[in-house]
Amino acid sequence: MSFDDGKTWTAVELDGARGRSAAWEGTVRVPADARYISVRASAEDDQGGSVRQEIIRAVGVK
Repeated sequence: MSFDDGKTWTAVELDGARGRSAAWEGTVRVPADARYISVRASAEDDQGGSVRQEIIRAVGVK
């Protein structure tokens, strides 16, 4: 997670089941002055495939 448009990042520990349709959840503490949350995720499979996705200002915070 990032609260400053990706200048700095904080890792979020995820909990979830393994498998194709696994749901993953994590808890984030949002700073009081945050206006947006940016997210970055990556995944690898057992055959060497990988993906990485980054979304700056993915969610607005009120």
